[in-house]
Amino acid sequence: MAYNNKIHRVENSRVSGFGIGPHDFMKNTYDAQGKLIRTEYFRGGVQDAGEDVGVLEYTYDTAGNITTVERVS
Repeated sequence: MAYNNKIHRVENSRVSGFGIGPHDFMKNTYDAQGKLIRTEYFRGGVQDAGEDVGVLEYTYDTAGNITTVERVS
């Protein structure tokens, strides 16, 4: 049997644990040290002009390790 993942299935949003639904585009934002601080997910439209599906924000400890990931939208 061939594996066929349907990228827009509702079940896919449960995989991350953050409830981010199906999306077509994601945009990452980095701080001055190059650490990922924000990920935005969008559906439809042209890149980040589409509908906002969810936003994650990351915080780090002094050693540069991720300490929290929080869904803010």
